[in-house]
Amino acid sequence: MESHTWYLYYGVAEPKNVPKNYKEFKTYMESFFENKLYHTETVERSRIVQRLDIDPPIAAISTWLWRSIPHPW
Repeated sequence: MESHTWYLYYGVAEPKNVPKNYKEFKTYMESFFENKLYHTETVERSRIVQRLDIDPPIAAISTWLWRSIPHPW
């Protein structure tokens, strides 16, 4: 995999448990998502912030119109 090349470039010893192929990588990532990731207070706060209403940047834009525009956040 690509990571093997990067280990060589930087002279870093390759860990023993590095996935050797895509199938092993998928298994590793699925296990990581299931067993290592969890919601933190930061994640919860960011989800709350995303739901807050934001005032229009230009007073001439009506609030009802501004809220209907999809925002990038």
